[in-house]
Amino acid sequence: SITAGTVTGNSELTSLSQGNAGYSSDAVISVAPAGASTTAATAVANGSYLFLTITPIAGKLFSLTTLTFDSAKGGASTPRGYDVRSSADSYAATLGTADLTAQRPTFQNISTDVSGASFQNVAGTITFRIYVYAPNTSNNVDIDNITINGTISDDGTIEQEGYRWR
Repeated sequence: SITAGTVTGNSELTSLSQGNAGYSSDAVISVAPAGASTTAATAVANGSYLFLTITPIAGKLFSLTTLTFDSAKGGASTPRGYDVRSSADSYAATLGTADLTAQRPTFQNISTDVSGASFQNVAGTITFRIYVYAPNTSNNVDIDNITINGTISDDGTIEQEGYRWR
């Protein structure tokens, strides 16, 4: 009942690649931030993000609860982290942000609360951006298993197939 686009990187990223990168899991996304994106604030200012768009099919609404993903630093240098935002408020507010503590090949699970009013009974498209930052453009942030949790419901529209006159 929902269509999801491919996880895509903004053109400002230094690199975005898929591979196992030393993990025992399937392929992960390794992202190198846009130049001088060393904090969450500079990552946002520099457009250092990857994104995913979700859209309900016609006649359906979605209500979200959490956006989760696994993430790790691609090496020892710090800080490396993320800042999650959405199109629900034109990417103005941070939904979740933190420096990463886990290092490849060990992930830490990230859970971002998206249960606010702007994520309830949505009939249109929402895009989530995960901004990434690291000490320099050769340092990666690894991301895997992006999951959006919530419920789907009918939009409440009743279609009438005909009329009966008496």
